[in-house]
Amino acid sequence: ILVEELTCDLSLPSYLTWTADQPLTIYARQVSLKTNLEDGEVTLIGEIERINSDQTTDTELSLDIKIEELNLMLHDRSTAENWRIHKANADASYNQDLHTVAIEGVLTDPQDQTGSFKLNAEHTAIAPSETTDAGQMISPWKIDVETDSLPVTFMNLLTPQILKDSNKVPKFRAGDATGRLGIKHHAAGKSEISFSDLQLRQYIVDNVLTTEWSQRLTEINGSLWI
Repeated sequence: ILVEELTCDLSLPSYLTWTADQPLTIYARQVSLKTNLEDGEVTLIGEIERINSDQTTDTELSLDIKIEELNLMLHDRSTAENWRIHKANADASYNQDLHTVAIEGVLTDPQDQTGSFKLNAEHTAIAPSETTDAGQMISPWKIDVETDSLPVTFMNLLTPQILKDSNKVPKFRAGDATGRLGIKHHAAGKSEISFSDLQLRQYIVDNVLTTEWSQRLTEINGSLWI
C-alpha cells in the first residue's frame, strides 16, 4: 500500500488525552493498494476479519477512513488477471460490530473494458442464530452495486462469494451492465440476490460445456434465493 498524504482529526492536545474507545477519523489522498484473489476470497478482506477476531480487549475501536483518489488492483492468482479500480473515492467505517464501505469510481477488467460504479457494502459481526425484533434474519454481509456501462465480467468476481461450486457457473467474457444489483448473505447461510432495472448489453457467456452464447440485451428485475 502506498499513501501520498495521511491526516487525522486529532490535534496535539486531543491526542494526549485520546483513548481507543473514542471515534477517530483518518483522511488519505492518492492511495494505491494491491490485493490478491485466491480461491474466490479477497485476501484483504480476510486480513481485516483476522484482525477483528484477534481483538482481545473490551475496548471498542471506532474508526472512519475517508480516501480521495483511490487506486486498487485486484490480482487473480488462479488466472494471473488484474482488475483495477481507479479515479475512486472511498469511505470506510469500522468498529467491532459493524464494518461498512462505500466506493465510487471506475472499474477496468482484464480485457480493458471500463465502466463506472457505486458500491455500498456492510459486514455485521453476529451470532448465526440472531434475528431482528420482527423475527427477520440478520444479514451478516450485504452488497449493493449501482452500475453504469460497467463491464459485466465483474459478475465473475461476485459469483465465488455466493456459490461454493462457482466453477460450474457460466463465465461472462464481454458486455456491459447498467442498473442495480444487491446481494444479501443471511445468517442462516442463504443468499438473496436482487435486480433492479439491470440491463446486460452485448454480452458473451462461456458456459460449462465450453460453448459460447451471446445476447444483445437482457433486462432483469426481481430477486433470487440461493
